[in-house]
Amino acid sequence: MLKSIFVSIFVFLLSLVVHSQIDHLHIFVGMNYGGPLPQKSMEGASGTPIIGLNAGSGYTFKLSEKFSLIPELYFSFKGVDYSSTYTRDTMVNITIMGIPGAVPSYYTAHVEGKMNFHYLDLPILVAFKAKKTQLLFGPYISQIIAGKDEGSVRVMIGDGGFYDDYYQDFNNNSFVNKTDFGFILGSIVPIFSQVFLEMKVSRSIKPIYKKGFFSSNGNPENNLFNTYLHLSIAYKFKDQ
Repeated sequence: MLKSIFVSIFVFLLSLVVHSQIDHLHIFVGMNYGGPLPQKSMEGASGTPIIGLNAGSGYTFKLSEKFSLIPELYFSFKGVDYSSTYTRDTMVNITIMGIPGAVPSYYTAHVEGKMNFHYLDLPILVAFKAKKTQLLFGPYISQIIAGKDEGSVRVMIGDGGFYDDYYQDFNNNSFVNKTDFGFILGSIVPIFSQVFLEMKVSRSIKPIYKKGFFSSNGNPENNLFNTYLHLSIAYKFKDQ
């Protein structure tokens, strides 16, 4: 249902762009800060955002004295270092006096990973002019064009010492949704002449991982949604 609403809004705004006249062009460069936030809290999990760059351009289509449409297209790096620790029950095979058997025990997994993704972002923003400031809101579609989600896991049986720790590298790329979409809220504030500051917050409505990713790793199902702050310095070319 939410996806259908999003698509309808995006297509409607795109049709307005097609039938509107360009007011001006701007180019910008800036930074992203944030990461995938869980729908439900994840005990033992943490993440550290990696500051990334964004750069691109956009057009302003003037609808009235107060309202404009601003489609943008830009490259955006989004990344985060993450870690998690969880404990699960297990059975351990042992041999006592030559007789094999299994006894109940537990293992602790320590996960260290990193997401490094390069996106191509396409937002279509509705701008409302309030004095010199413009308030922004609208949908976006984003496509991963490069990057990876990988790391390593260390598994310790019991309290460790009796069995050697087990190490394994992992790559989650096949579980990552390559297309992302969501909504943006922000503002455009003039600095001087034709230079302005663009501030945006984006929130995905599509999970970064495909359904079943967490259960395939023995964890409760959860959803992670890309949530980012974008700060950019833009240059506005003279009106057409």
